[in-house]
Amino acid sequence: MSRPGQAAIVARLRPPTGVERSIHAKLRKTYVGWLRREFLAALRRQGVTDAVEDPSPRMRALAALAEVRAKLVRDPPAMPDLDPDGAIIVTRANRAAIAATRWAGGLPSVPVVSSAETALRVAAWQVEASRYIEAIPREAIDRLERMMVQKFTDGSRVETIAKAFEEQLGVTDRHAMLLARDQTAKLNAWTHQADFATAGLNEYVWSTSDDERVREGHRELDGTVHRWDEEPPIVDQRTQERGHPGEVFQCRCVALPVAVARGSARA
Repeated sequence: MSRPGQAAIVARLRPPTGVERSIHAKLRKTYVGWLRREFLAALRRQGVTDAVEDPSPRMRALAALAEVRAKLVRDPPAMPDLDPDGAIIVTRANRAAIAATRWAGGLPSVPVVSSAETALRVAAWQVEASRYIEAIPREAIDRLERMMVQKFTDGSRVETIAKAFEEQLGVTDRHAMLLARDQTAKLNAWTHQADFATAGLNEYVWSTSDDERVREGHRELDGTVHRWDEEPPIVDQRTQERGHPGEVFQCRCVALPVAVARGSARA
């Protein structure tokens, strides 16, 4: 049986897109849907209609948004389940990648059992992800308020504001999509660190996506060797930010176990 190539293992190391899509769908349903329902309900309570010269509908529209902000503080939408199944999917992918890595590197096969460290990292990821997720509606309301004040200052009618409101919800949805992608990558990276270290694969080679979107600091790290149990490398010389592959915002890099890189070099 032929050994798996480096490209095949890199594909297994990338964050599962199904997990990203699942998280994004939950964020959209929870927050974008909540904002639309609450704002439209508040507009009805305020009796907003589209009058040409009457400024009162504009003031009532702002009052409606203030209602939504107050409700967010008083009775926020329930935090969506951060998909524990997603952690299971990532861990399964880790096991497959570890088995393929040992086979590619000519190492003996060993049973891969997720450690307590993996569970701790998943729990830590849930706490950190929740902090970012909870900010979605607050930041969306801030953007909506700035937009409405600007539109009303320009003399826009409420009808125009309604269209701009939907555009802002689109911005919120795209933000949720990016957040889902980022947090899936982070979950992937953190469980890699625990699972691969448990399997005795402590060293990795930094591997980028090798395209025009790769950031300079990440490109400079491409091909360099690091250890999971040591301080991560600097990924941004300006800010001195450090991180393993996938840990910093929107990082698409992966940690290729040294055993795979050496096996490929021998091949």
